[in-house]
Amino acid sequence: MTDEKKPSKFGLGLLIGMIAGAISGLFLAPKSGKETREEMAKKIQKLKKILEEKEVDKKVGEIFGEVSEEAKNLYLTAKEELIKRLAELKETIDNIDKDKYLKVVDGVVQKLQKESKREVKQMEKLKNHLVKKWEKLELH
Repeated sequence: MTDEKKPSKFGLGLLIGMIAGAISGLFLAPKSGKETREEMAKKIQKLKKILEEKEVDKKVGEIFGEVSEEAKNLYLTAKEELIKRLAELKETIDNIDKDKYLKVVDGVVQKLQKESKREVKQMEKLKNHLVKKWEKLELH
């Protein structure tokens, strides 16, 4: 008999598991912070582009019944605030579902309602307009 020790099955399994875990960790590690920030910035730009309107005056007129500087500023502020709040969510843009989007839209419209003293009917139209944008955002 030799005094040579054979590795136990448990020890061998542990060693194989550690190696497999290390390899998996290398391949499945999340992106670096810089890559994540760059990806987020690209998605925010995409969001801004989708929310842009080519015919701002037409949309403002449909929502507020007038095309004044105040109405245009309110409309543009609503969209900027929506983008800002979506970007501030702890989730990545890809993880924002319709319910979260609707809550953000509702919060934006409520805030602007208090600040602008616009009619509730006009603010509901603004909210509905922003809600319709969900389908174009392709965040879901």
